[in-house]
Amino acid sequence: MASAVRRHAAPEESKARMSATKTGLLTAAKRVRRSCGPAGLNRITGNNAPVLRKVVKLIHALCDGRPGTRFYLGSVALGTLFGVHNAVALRWLKQLERQGVIRRTWTGGMCRNDRFGRPLAHGQLVGRASEYVYAGIPGA
Repeated sequence: MASAVRRHAAPEESKARMSATKTGLLTAAKRVRRSCGPAGLNRITGNNAPVLRKVVKLIHALCDGRPGTRFYLGSVALGTLFGVHNAVALRWLKQLERQGVIRRTWTGGMCRNDRFGRPLAHGQLVGRASEYVYAGIPGA
């Protein structure tokens, strides 16, 4: 007979904080399918504007729609999600940086230590995602 594990309810403040920090890329992608996106999405321009708008919707869902939120996003993960090469996904992120939607605060890459100097994966090389800040859609 399996015993039921009882979990204690966390205070409301910590629940909100957990939901903001635990939003993963796949969870955000599921939310994007159900949402209509942020206001001013038509301000995103470029020759690949429909795809850029999908990426903005994903980032908006990843940050729970709050400008100023920091998040990690790698071009490999984004490219895998959209079914394109990671260089294409990196170009999308750079285009969104130029348009002022996101701002990169820390550049990831292959590293042995995290940004605080602690070893990752017992000193082996690990691919790290870059850290961005969601600035929102300019003029929205």
